[in-house]
Amino acid sequence: MKTILKLIVGCFLLGVIGYLITNIQAGIQKKAVIEERRNHLPDFQFATLEGANFTKSDLDLTQPTVIISFMPTCHFCQYEAKAVEEHSAAFEQVNLLMVTSAPEAEAIQFAEEYKLKDDPNVVILTDEFQQFQTTFGTSAVPSVFIYDKQQKLVKHFAGETKMEAIFKYINQPLTAVTK
Repeated sequence: MKTILKLIVGCFLLGVIGYLITNIQAGIQKKAVIEERRNHLPDFQFATLEGANFTKSDLDLTQPTVIISFMPTCHFCQYEAKAVEEHSAAFEQVNLLMVTSAPEAEAIQFAEEYKLKDDPNVVILTDEFQQFQTTFGTSAVPSVFIYDKQQKLVKHFAGETKMEAIFKYINQPLTAVTK
């Protein structure tokens, strides 16, 4: 009887270990696929605050692209938005996208509060279908993805990022121009 019990426990433990190894490998493979996908600016589809579709083809691909994911209620995101607004003129030759999965009404209120809604250098987008996480591989906010003129990922930041760091990676000097 003890031998059968030992055999059952041993088989159970082997099954659990096999299951864990399989899940770890699947997670590693999924992460590798996402990292490979985001090494070049991936295709995406979000919505503008006016409700129109916005995709990669709407960008000026001769310019660097900065994508900032945010949530209106995130304090770090609010600091980031304030910094973007203060240095907006420096983004004139950059595709600057700010993407949120918050409802459109919250995104509009946020854009108005931080004077980004009518800023010609900033495009505020909503991610109503929660595609950002699967496309870019992160749900952390704020997150910043910086792509060069060849649409290659230059740098990814998780968390609030100073404008000096962003401009360092798009190879443009940060001007002291403020609105």
